[in-house]
Amino acid sequence: MIALRPSIGLAAAVAVAGALAGGPARADVAAAAPDGFVVQSVFEVEASAPQLYQALVGSVGSWWHPDHTFSGDPSRMSIEPKANGCFCERLDAGSARHMTVIYVDAGRLVRMVGGLGPLQDEAVAGSMSWSFEPIDEGARVIVTYKVSGNSGLGLDQWAPAVDQVLAQAAGRLIAFVTTGSPEPQGDPA
Repeated sequence: MIALRPSIGLAAAVAVAGALAGGPARADVAAAAPDGFVVQSVFEVEASAPQLYQALVGSVGSWWHPDHTFSGDPSRMSIEPKANGCFCERLDAGSARHMTVIYVDAGRLVRMVGGLGPLQDEAVAGSMSWSFEPIDEGARVIVTYKVSGNSGLGLDQWAPAVDQVLAQAAGRLIAFVTTGSPEPQGDPA
């Protein structure tokens, strides 16, 4: 069920999130090689860092896109905000661990490790950080995902799609916090 094709493209996700945030927005493949990549999305939002953090860990099932779940139902997802906590999904006949929480600074940072979606089956090492930095008019949201693995995987080819998925996720989190709905205005999904 998890796809690396979001319902909106990167440019749309960045534009929508930027419009909602009222500030600069960018999503980049910061580095890519056959054995790994780094993607990063940065948004400035008119919401507080604690609000964004709480929506990430307390309401992931309310804003995560259903296309990026195994069950098709994001309400089955949860994040335990503690070391060794689970970013997990309940399934009809079991469960799925999307990532493992390794670091929490409540209100400011959550770091998780693992391979998201189809990367889970590729035996990659991945580290994802969701950072919420207070700024004058709200917060800066920085989502960074660093992935490494066997060069035969051609991970550089995965980077643009993963970048789109994470930019979309950040846009949906921001929309949820600022409007109460995870669907950014103009989202064709």
